[in-house]
Amino acid sequence: MTNLGGHQFGGNWTERKLEAVRYYLEFYATALSKTPFELWYIDAFAGSGERTETRGTGGILEQMPLGTDDVVLDGSAKRAMAVTPPFKHLIFIEPDTARYDALCKLRDLDPRVECLQGDANQILPDIFSRDAWRRTAHSKGKQRGVVFLDPYGMQVAWETLRLLSETKRVDVWYLFPLGAVVRKLARKASAIDQHKETSLNRIFGDSNWRKDLYAPDPNMTLFDRPDTERRTASSEQIEAYFHRKLENLFSWASPSLPLFLDGGQQLFSIFLLVANDSPRAIQLAKNGTRDLLKKHERRAFRRRSVL
Repeated sequence: MTNLGGHQFGGNWTERKLEAVRYYLEFYATALSKTPFELWYIDAFAGSGERTETRGTGGILEQMPLGTDDVVLDGSAKRAMAVTPPFKHLIFIEPDTARYDALCKLRDLDPRVECLQGDANQILPDIFSRDAWRRTAHSKGKQRGVVFLDPYGMQVAWETLRLLSETKRVDVWYLFPLGAVVRKLARKASAIDQHKETSLNRIFGDSNWRKDLYAPDPNMTLFDRPDTERRTASSEQIEAYFHRKLENLFSWASPSLPLFLDGGQQLFSIFLLVANDSPRAIQLAKNGTRDLLKKHERRAFRRRSVL
């Protein structure tokens, strides 16, 4: 198998994430296969279609010297292409030229695939302004879809989430970069520079996080600045805070599926978000995530380090 684009990242947590999304895509496509709906899959940070993971080899059980081996695995795009029943349209978005070129090779193999290069925050509004996705006063239209937001960091703007919620027709898997957000939310508010503040405003949608997550430092001395504030929220509380914001924006937001590194540190939370306000659509999503949530619930992973 060719390593398209040389895309190397992730570990066990990455595989858990991709398998969770693949499982849901299979469930979603099967559940809607007998309906008149036209199914779309949009991967907003598609990568190259494959990923390379370095794994340990050898040891006493294998009676071989310890070493490492690079294993090429299917990424989210290739897994979506293999889903049965199939989605009618698959759109892969990627800003990096080498990875985009690799995706185009997949497009040449499958007429359902459309590849777009650029910033997903700018491209998604263009996709949902197409005639196929225009809503009428009396109908949501026959298009239904799943959008996968799998950023490398804090690239997803809150306005992009708002756009997706307003479609009323898509389910969204969103990888929330909890670790990156916690790092920018410095213990002391005075340590948050303009760059960090802009990033936080963008991902949260406003600046209310300052009053919601910070409070005056109880240990402040006469020599401290009068505006000194300290973060009062833990990483779990920050995750819960963002979840509440998602619940206010979407018709339903699943509990988080926490993703932990092998050492026990949680860097990401993945949520399923339902834009459709139909009770049947919400129940479908709940049914489709029931086993996933049980398998990935927080107590199934022991946290051995604190962010």
